[in-house]
Amino acid sequence: MKTLWHNWIAVPLVRGLTSLPLAVVRVVATPVGLGGRVERVRDGIAHRYSLGVPSRKRLRAGVLMFPLALLCLYLVYMGYLYFLRPDAIAALGHPFTADPRFANAWGGPTLVGAWLAHSAVAFGMHLVAVTLLRRLVAWQDGTTVRSDR
Repeated sequence: MKTLWHNWIAVPLVRGLTSLPLAVVRVVATPVGLGGRVERVRDGIAHRYSLGVPSRKRLRAGVLMFPLALLCLYLVYMGYLYFLRPDAIAALGHPFTADPRFANAWGGPTLVGAWLAHSAVAFGMHLVAVTLLRRLVAWQDGTTVRSDR
């Protein structure tokens, strides 16, 4: 189970969220003499959250990985945690009864139906986004992605 968690969730999310910001910080920190420290932090993250041997293709992949990782976080809130949205939380007391707030929602008119529909769409989008993130991490590391990992 650790392999599934590490390779499909932790690696793409951590690398996706840190690659671009650390590359930008490195560019800004180098003139003041702190570029080496940022590089060591970035190398440590790349080593711990890696699908292979880290390489130097960081900025190019980070530009693509950062928005995909943000999309994954957004999908968690808008899909899986749909019932916690401000427009839906009032229906938590009656999740199986029709509510006028969900008349036009995907899967409405109940909170459970709307939540299931939003979660299903988020799951499909997550599969695509995480697969792309894994491929970008592998490209950044100079390796190939195996489907059995």
